[in-house]
Amino acid sequence: MTMTNRTGLRRPTLYALGVLTAVLTMWGCSKSSTTSASGTTWQDARVTLALGDTLQSIPVIANQATQIVFTVALPPGTVQSLKPNFNESLKHLTLTPPGLFAGQVAVADAIRGIAAVATSSVSVTARVAAASARDTVCANGLRYGPYSIGLDSVVSPVSVAPATDTADAQTLSIMNSGPFVICLEVLSPVSGSFSLDGGAVDVTHDCAPPSADFSGPWSGTYQCSNTCTGQPFGGPVALTVTQAADGSAHYTDDGGATYSGSVCGNEFRFVHNGTQETEQGRFTLSAGGNGEKRSSWRYSLSPYCGGECIDTLRRQ
Repeated sequence: MTMTNRTGLRRPTLYALGVLTAVLTMWGCSKSSTTSASGTTWQDARVTLALGDTLQSIPVIANQATQIVFTVALPPGTVQSLKPNFNESLKHLTLTPPGLFAGQVAVADAIRGIAAVATSSVSVTARVAAASARDTVCANGLRYGPYSIGLDSVVSPVSVAPATDTADAQTLSIMNSGPFVICLEVLSPVSGSFSLDGGAVDVTHDCAPPSADFSGPWSGTYQCSNTCTGQPFGGPVALTVTQAADGSAHYTDDGGATYSGSVCGNEFRFVHNGTQETEQGRFTLSAGGNGEKRSSWRYSLSPYCGGECIDTLRRQ
């Protein structure tokens, strides 16, 4: 279910260069779990940042600070700790210099084709705030960085300083409460079109080891509220879930939108982050092998425009 189904609006272009600390859309590589005195199971996991189309082809002008604001969400649940792995994320960064290449190429190859290189590092500063603070996040959001992306003798990115960081309690509270906004300030030594298709962070979240199998095709119906137009919408829906042994899972619905997340016990917690909307929810197995999927969707440019969806699904 994509935004065009919900509002009839055309998908806008949102210029954004991905901060390496945000947008958790797939849980994987589970390492260990502990159970607290309250009964909560905390799972340590390496998170793959699957950024979809949110952070693609972002224009940056050499030696000019560029500010980008975008909206993202985490899968529902509680993240207790979050630590990005910046150096591991460098392999996901690419650059296309204007007029030199028709397609996206590796940063090192692209920079070699540029006549002049101004400096030896790229600087990125991030600010994080609740979605309702979109207009003020660049001035007042919680600050992280600057992070300096070091370049080698052939101007290839080889390191980030500092190499890691840790989200504080206030930031975790914002991320756990629903969609949030990020403002990035990027200062690059070269002009070009940057893209970031993923990254890596280590997290601890309230996820019991997977006990349910959601894999395979599902079909049914969905019904959604819609504060953008005041008109609810719904209809038939079909999807196929792919689930890995470590509990990571994803599906693409018949509208073409991809949702990723993790199976925690008998719940599949998922999120979709796109240029136009975010959606997060829980898919729960019911008696007889059927399922119910409940989610919240929000229009990225307005936290007050969105709705709630309920899907009634059955295995095929």
